[in-house]
Amino acid sequence: MTTYAYDTSTHQLLAVWDTGMGAGAHTVARLNAATQETVGLHLAQALTRMSEAVWLSYVRPEIFDLPVSAAVQAMRRPHLPEAGLVRVEMHPVVDSAHRVGRELREVGSAGVTRAVIADVEEEMAAAGNAERGDLSARARQAVMLTRVAPSPAQIVEADRMLHEVPMCSPRLYTDVEPAAAGVAAIHWFLAAVSVMERLADTTGEGALDKAEQVEYFDSAVAHTVVRMVAGGRPDRTPLAIAQELLQMAVMASRGLLIAPNEPVQDGPCFTALDPARPARCLLDGLVGGIQALAALHATHLECGFDPGCDEVEWMEHARTHFDEAVRQEAAARAPERMAELVVATA
Repeated sequence: MTTYAYDTSTHQLLAVWDTGMGAGAHTVARLNAATQETVGLHLAQALTRMSEAVWLSYVRPEIFDLPVSAAVQAMRRPHLPEAGLVRVEMHPVVDSAHRVGRELREVGSAGVTRAVIADVEEEMAAAGNAERGDLSARARQAVMLTRVAPSPAQIVEADRMLHEVPMCSPRLYTDVEPAAAGVAAIHWFLAAVSVMERLADTTGEGALDKAEQVEYFDSAVAHTVVRMVAGGRPDRTPLAIAQELLQMAVMASRGLLIAPNEPVQDGPCFTALDPARPARCLLDGLVGGIQALAALHATHLECGFDPGCDEVEWMEHARTHFDEAVRQEAAARAPERMAELVVATA
């Protein structure tokens, strides 16, 4: 979401949003120097809350849509207090738009009103673009959000990126939504686990334990995914695994926990993912697992060329060998292949 701020020294209203590799920002409008400081701050607060509501429609599209025209109309003609009461709209985006409109009335500038409405329209267009799988420009802030039902098109794009670089490129964090990247990463992580199970003659969890000794990583997510697959249930696809883990973490962030099927002892309950950043946590854990498995793979590899090769050449050779082995395994895994997964969910 976009955070709006008011610079009291320059009287500028600013919009700032995270892109996964730093924050983007621009100046929305400059308020009159005579404008009271609290008026500018209240406008920034109202706009931030409206952005939160706008992006909630992206994260949870099953709850409500994004009524662009109604929101714009609300900012232009907001509900005003009558006898100390203000009418409240049921739709959170529309209601927050009315509040922005009331704050704009306090500012009392037609130019500022036009600039603010134009910026909000851009924000809503960005959320709409993200919904359609286009994370360019301002829509890139979607990479910081967790969507339990990721876009099939984004899953395909993440799978393509991992095929190019199985050990993960930075673009996986900046160009696709993290939940979709997590789905694709589960597929490629399990392929890497299978490669090391055969090469090290061990189990999936055994491979992770050995990998952690070679290159430390937080293995909680990786172990959880391997255990979920070990049951052999046919519905344990990458998408189903990701959605189950994400849903539990999202519910925990709202103070809710899924009731266990069997009685459990009293005590603290934990989720595999960080409730504050579930999708990013899932992706971090899987990428860390793939990279640690690559390091373990290098320890089992015999140098197939000049024994006098330097360390850089050897590491490049080991990585090339690992990448190819994982690509072959990922292509062979059925019915988990991304093309089949996307067809099933489209």
